[in-house]
Amino acid sequence: MKPLSAVLDKASFGGFGWCFNTKQTLKNTLLIINLHNNHTKVAYFAKFCLNLQLKTKKNRKIMQKKILSVVMMLSAIVMCSSCLSNSDVEYDYSDDSAISAFSLGNVQYVAGQHKATGKDSIVSKNFSSVKFRIDQLGGKIYNVDSLPMQALAAKVLCTLSTYNSGVVGLKSATSDTVKYFASTDTIDFTTPRTFIVYSNSGLGFRRYTVSVNVHKQDSAAFVWKQMPSLPEELKQMKGLRMTATKDGLHIAATDGAESFYYVGSKDNMAAAHKTATWTAAQEGANVWNTLVGNNAKGFVAGNGGVAEFDDNSLQTTASAHNFNTLLAATSQRLYANVDGKGLMSAPVDNLTTGAWTAEPVSEDDNMAQFPTKGLASATLPLPTNSDSRYVVVVGHNDGEAYSSVWAKIEEDGQNKQQWMQYPYDDNDNRLPAFDNLQMGVYNGRIVALGHNNGQQTAKMYRSEDHGLTWQADTVVTMPEGISSNGTLAFAVDSDNFVWIVCGGTGQVWRGRQNFLGWEKREDVFEEKKKAN
Repeated sequence: MKPLSAVLDKASFGGFGWCFNTKQTLKNTLLIINLHNNHTKVAYFAKFCLNLQLKTKKNRKIMQKKILSVVMMLSAIVMCSSCLSNSDVEYDYSDDSAISAFSLGNVQYVAGQHKATGKDSIVSKNFSSVKFRIDQLGGKIYNVDSLPMQALAAKVLCTLSTYNSGVVGLKSATSDTVKYFASTDTIDFTTPRTFIVYSNSGLGFRRYTVSVNVHKQDSAAFVWKQMPSLPEELKQMKGLRMTATKDGLHIAATDGAESFYYVGSKDNMAAAHKTATWTAAQEGANVWNTLVGNNAKGFVAGNGGVAEFDDNSLQTTASAHNFNTLLAATSQRLYANVDGKGLMSAPVDNLTTGAWTAEPVSEDDNMAQFPTKGLASATLPLPTNSDSRYVVVVGHNDGEAYSSVWAKIEEDGQNKQQWMQYPYDDNDNRLPAFDNLQMGVYNGRIVALGHNNGQQTAKMYRSEDHGLTWQADTVVTMPEGISSNGTLAFAVDSDNFVWIVCGGTGQVWRGRQNFLGWEKREDVFEEKKKAN
């Protein structure tokens, strides 16, 4: 709104000159009033003033000043009301307004350190793609996905939009002072800030608390944590394999003559208890090496059948088949290599003899080349269909320097699709042959821990194409301080935790990238559409 002085100029009166002359001044004022407003009461008042000043010559000068002041004020008021009332444009002013959109601009970002000085290298990085939620009821604005830890929230540029052309003010972080918000000014968002949007009528306002969330951890960093150690009897084992369920860890072990099965809580493997034993007469020395799991149960083959374990119980299903080894387990099927019959499978809820059926194998592949040593498996969903899964089996045969990879697609729990061996004629990115290979699926890719008998150091590998190519893993690496007698077991659980247990020392390690453990908020404040 313009000040009064800006209204009382020559242009305001449509070209009529404003002179400080008694009679002419009042006549001009009267004419203006009549032309623009035709407000009779004001006109009569003006006439009264004219007669009064003509009759009182003695007080002419005094009255002139007073009358001029009054007339000027009235003229201005009348002129303003005239312009509003006679205009073709009508303006509607609202008592309500709100912030309708909020986004970031450039934010200072630590890009690394100067090699020469060792000081942080600060750059400006645009974060306009970061989405902000607006809670209109609670008066809160925040980003669900936090900015990287390297982002500095002390100097942030932001923009916002309002309903009904509201005016936005920013409250001081240290006082009650409110200043006009300008998108060109940087704001300190190290603490939540208060924005106030005023309606264009000046009669209403809304407060918003705006938070710019920044991660306090490096999102990509892989962090290992040492957990309670294994019980003393497990430390002395010469062979270990492991699978994970939702709440527990299952370990199959051997002392060289017999096999044992242990189940323990993830929080305290020191209290793991023995649930089964296979003696030498029951082929006990080899049963441990058949362990496979599906995140709900562990399975081993021995003594003419299949034993399945959950966290609380053991169930053994007798079978007439002579299993060379179990190969893989999904949520729907169990796969095995059966002596004299090749690859077979059965539903996990029915492992009786009659439920096992032969698996189809590609005519282009020779089952004589199917691996028999260092076997490990992984299962992961197809990107296009979560009900179908890749089943990948990796291992080697005597004299081979590299592992071979066999895979199939399981569709809706059926065994219709063929097993195929991956070709490696011109492929140098292969997985070395390991005596003790163990695998799991971590964050959508296959990870593997491999080492040969007697080796104190194991290596981590990864495959991002379902086992076709392999490379040393630079994300999941062995924990610092790990110690063993060369006997290791490895598993990945459904929460993307990587687990390693060590023979000899009994160490238990758990690790994961930070961002995989962050809680995901999906608060959406939108009016729900009524059902038709």
